Amino acid sequence: MTNSFLDTPVKFECSGNLLHGILSKPETSYDTAVIIVVGGPQFRVGSHRQFVLLARHLASQGVLVLRFDYTGMGYSEGHPKKFYEIDHDIHAAIDFVNTNFPQVKNTHLWGLCDAASAIAFTAYTDSRIDGIIISNPWVRSDASHSEVILKNYYRDRIFSWDVWRELLVSPSKIFNAVISLAGVCAKVLVNIFYPKSSKQKSVNEITLIDRQNNLAASVLTGMSRFNGKICLFLSEKDLTADEFKREFENSDWMERVENMQKITIHYLDEADHTFSTALWRGQVEKLTMKFLGA
Repeated sequence: MTNSFLDTPVKFECSGNLLHGILSKPETSYDTAVIIVVGGPQFRVGSHRQFVLLARHLASQGVLVLRFDYTGMGYSEGHPKKFYEIDHDIHAAIDFVNTNFPQVKNTHLWGLCDAASAIAFTAYTDSRIDGIIISNPWVRSDASHSEVILKNYYRDRIFSWDVWRELLVSPSKIFNAVISLAGVCAKVLVNIFYPKSSKQKSVNEITLIDRQNNLAASVLTGMSRFNGKICLFLSEKDLTADEFKREFENSDWMERVENMQKITIHYLDEADHTFSTALWRGQVEKLTMKFLGA
């Protein structure tokens, strides 16, 4: 059943700065809220209005949704922050929801790419968060990026007649392609002989330094320490998702029983990084609602 809802501009304070957002509020009763954390140099609308559409769908199903610009982004005040610095912004958004809507009994965070990573850093530190929905988390490193590029990008191009036809008519392009491929292969070989996978890394407090220099381990550690339920979306046609899968599979994360019990993983066939078609967006919306149980 579809419910009516109202989009309303809101603002709340974080460390002396006013943060601006949009609240999608159902006109019927509700007890579940989703806070959409926006990642990267974007604001609350998101690529191709993805966050607008997601928020309105959830609100039409009886879920209160807040999407906001964190410090220095969009209409919000302050000096722009990096994604690994927005803990206080996320806490402030939860404060706003809890203070103004005491009927909310379940609060969830939703994030894509580096916002998903930011949520992993933060969620375990706030007991008010019941669940997190994270999509194609950002865990890029030289090793993971090189291996994924070699596996997905160069493999496809090697077997593409169009690529070979283009190279054969331009010798200079062949030289540049060989140099590029050699550079990627060199990085992969370095990682093979000097592995630095998440399994060999340890993170204690997930500090800012850890987040910058030990990103994958910080994300996985945060997910492991979170006591609530986790919904993970991974797109098939996305290098960022492939890099996360590489780190995830190289870690011992799933060897812990409590981790296996709290996580639900969805692999979206053919989907790109931002779920840019109505089909993929619909799949994410449906699975998100199922996870919320609202």
